[in-house]
Amino acid sequence: MSNVNSAGLDKGLFWPKEEPVPISDGNNQQLTQEDFFSMLTEQLSNQDPSKPVDNDQMVAQMTSFTMADSLSQLNNKFDAFAQSMNSNQALQASSLIGQEVLVNTDVGTTWKDGNVFGNIIAESDVSDLTIQIVDEFNNVVRTIDGGEQSAGAISFGWDGQDQNGNILAGGKYRVEAFATVEGQNQALNVVMNSQINGSAVAASDVQEMEITIEDQLGQVIRNIDVGTQRAGNIDFGWDGTNNEGLLVPPGNYVVKVQGKVNGQEESLPFGLHRQVASVSLTGTGNDGVVLNLTGDESIQLGDVIRVGG
Repeated sequence: MSNVNSAGLDKGLFWPKEEPVPISDGNNQQLTQEDFFSMLTEQLSNQDPSKPVDNDQMVAQMTSFTMADSLSQLNNKFDAFAQSMNSNQALQASSLIGQEVLVNTDVGTTWKDGNVFGNIIAESDVSDLTIQIVDEFNNVVRTIDGGEQSAGAISFGWDGQDQNGNILAGGKYRVEAFATVEGQNQALNVVMNSQINGSAVAASDVQEMEITIEDQLGQVIRNIDVGTQRAGNIDFGWDGTNNEGLLVPPGNYVVKVQGKVNGQEESLPFGLHRQVASVSLTGTGNDGVVLNLTGDESIQLGDVIRVGG
């Protein structure tokens, strides 16, 4: 009978050799209480009749194992309890998504959801209201028709787009408003809504309190004089404009709060209101629940000072 020589054949033509799949026998490689008593019974069965096991020693062994087994079970229960608590905290934290929280941070973000809002102050009824967005080179990049409006605060918003619906490049912009009032074309006062809000804490009255806004390069772009404030919580806000009144580009900005307390210049502790974008679970306890804020910043759940504005 001839032998078949496979030395020259392509190995890829052969059926691959199947590796055995290990099957768990349910044993976790740890001694249980039943294993201990089996060993103890075997020890008693094979003991020297002339030198029996001391009763106190046997009781001590049984007590030690029972305590160790109880501690192991207790640790498992605590782990399960911690996981349950962490899941509950994550579930509760998920209800914060989309809400404003006061957190211990000095970084705030502008242009939330890509929009800015403000109010036009009209002391009388107006017609032919026109809102213009002007860039830093005095070019009108967007015109918004407001029509006829009643006296009072006239709210408006801008989505950062030009007249053709294109997203404008990051830059500095100014909002102007004009309308016909009693037959005359007039410029109206524009007040932008706060984009970054916070709350400072003062143990004593504060004089010459000032809010400083810095960009990511550390350059001061806005100084806000708050004047004299009484001790307690001091709320403040920034409308997203620089010292020239121009809207600054979207991004993160650093806030600093200082003032004179008892004649001494001091930095005051404060927090900023930030919007929660999502929630992450990274471990156990408060440190394991992470709130992801708008503006690419994350904080621990325990760092939240207050929920809401």
